[in-house]
Amino acid sequence: MNLRQYILITFTLSSSIALAHPVSYQDGIGIMSYNSQKMNELLLTYSFTPRFAVAHTYLRDSKSEFYIPRANFLLKRWNETDSQANIYFSAGSGLETFDSKTSSAHLGEVVLDWESRKYYTYLEHLYIKRDTTANPDLPLLDYNHSNVFSSKYRI
Repeated sequence: MNLRQYILITFTLSSSIALAHPVSYQDGIGIMSYNSQKMNELLLTYSFTPRFAVAHTYLRDSKSEFYIPRANFLLKRWNETDSQANIYFSAGSGLETFDSKTSSAHLGEVVLDWESRKYYTYLEHLYIKRDTTANPDLPLLDYNHSNVFSSKYRI
C-alpha cells in the first residue's frame, strides 16, 4: 500500500467529510477531505499569513486523477458579534491522469462560509480546465463540482 492509498483509506474510514478553511492562521497546517462513492478529494494546506496559503489538491473522480498545486487567498472576512463569514479564492495548475495518459489541468475555486457558535454553512464551486488537445481520450467537458454543507453544532 502506498502513502496515497493509506491517506485515502484513513480519511474514508474516519469520516465522509472533513471541512476546514483554505487559509488559516500564520504557519497553520490544514487537511480537508471529501469522500463519496464517486469521488475522493484531499487538500493539504500551509498558511504563510492569515490571508495566503499554498496547498496541494489530490482529486479522484471516475477515471481521472488530478494532482494540482495551488494558492489559496482569503478575499474578505466579516467578523460580527456572534458570527463570522469568509470568501476564499484558489487557483493552480497541475496534472490530470486519465486512462494512463497525463495532461495539464488548471484549477479555479471559490469558497464561501458562514459560522456562528450554533451553525456552520459552507458553499464551494471547483472548476478544472482540462487539456483535451494533449489527451483526446478526455471527456470534452471541463470538470465542475459544487458542494453545499450546513450543520447545527451539538453543544
